[in-house]
Amino acid sequence: MLSATHRLISLRMYELIREIMHCNRKGIFKRMFLEARVIELLLLQLEQMDEAPHPVLNLKKPDIDKLYAGPPRPSATTCYPTSTPPAR
Repeated sequence: MLSATHRLISLRMYELIREIMHCNRKGIFKRMFLEARVIELLLLQLEQMDEAPHPVLNLKKPDIDKLYAGPPRPSATTCYPTSTPPAR
């Protein structure tokens, strides 16, 4: 799935789908025609996703402060994976 929300089909997308469904070409020409239309359809979908507003995050101030504070500092009771504690 490209997106969590569904997008509307534009007129150009509808035209491409109709051209794909009613293609009368044969052989390699049909394959080239279909590949070109599918690529254009994918391009239109990706452009539509790029133009969509990005979702707003509803973070609380304490959560935002934690993000900017960085990783927590080790305390005196921090366990270390080796048998010797780090030098101070």
